[in-house]
Amino acid sequence: MSRDAQARPESPCIKICILDAAGLCTGCLRTVAEIASWMAMTSAEQWQLLAELEQRRKRRPPQSELKLD
Repeated sequence: MSRDAQARPESPCIKICILDAAGLCTGCLRTVAEIASWMAMTSAEQWQLLAELEQRRKRRPPQSELKLD
């Protein structure tokens, strides 16, 4: 099966679009460039990015809970 013949994955966007200090979306962990280029990527590139995002999640420190004063 060719790379473009693979089924395209759904976007990893979960509608929490806030960039952190590292420039990653706090919802999906993509960079602005990755978000912008998602639709232009081949299905193979999209699947590769999803695998990279999984690795980012594993390396990401646990989110501390917000404290309200």
